[in-house]
Amino acid sequence: MPVHYKIYKTDDTVCITFSGPAAGTETTDVLKEILADPSFKKGMNFLENRLRVPESATTDAVKSFVQWISHHEKKLNECNYARVAGKGSDLLMARMCETLAEFSPHRFHRVRFRAFTRLQSACTWLKIKNCARYA
Repeated sequence: MPVHYKIYKTDDTVCITFSGPAAGTETTDVLKEILADPSFKKGMNFLENRLRVPESATTDAVKSFVQWISHHEKKLNECNYARVAGKGSDLLMARMCETLAEFSPHRFHRVRFRAFTRLQSACTWLKIKNCARYA
């Protein structure tokens, strides 16, 4: 699986890293694993790093992600979710996700989602001091 995660308790952050092409359900599959992980606690922030993904997410994958988050917000609680995307179509898909998270029928009420092109910008938004460990 070209996606893995690590929980950083000191930052109350879950880092999800993609290291290659991802199928449509891999993001939600790893989120299910995270929710079942005993180290995870409600309210942790998420930093999703897609900079090494050679292709963009599909429209269906973005819609599926938004629906999944919307249905699991109580388990996530109030948190921030930063997606760092490469330039081009992957960034457009991340921006689409941002828009759907705010304006679709499945809009988020507890999870604040933002798309970024730079890891440092995402870390700043999440108030992470040691961004180098997330690279």
